[in-house]
Amino acid sequence: MTTPGTTTIRVSVETRDRLNELIRRDLPGKTVDDAIGYLLDEDWKRGCIADLDRLRETDPDSYADYIRESDRLDRDWSAKLDKDAA
Repeated sequence: MTTPGTTTIRVSVETRDRLNELIRRDLPGKTVDDAIGYLLDEDWKRGCIADLDRLRETDPDSYADYIRESDRLDRDWSAKLDKDAA
């Protein structure tokens, strides 16, 4: 029986053991659910980085625009946080 809002995923014993080893080594105190969420987030980040790498290679002007806009947003947020902290 599962807890409401959860499900069971069937994996091999080897995969279960590898996941538990990853948790023990890199995410001590976390649950399997936490570890899977972490791995999915890391996969999403790698995809974003790959997309930006492709943009830089195929459309350098758009990439430069993206970097400029990102830098501007960072400055704006930093200024807001500094103001709020004062």
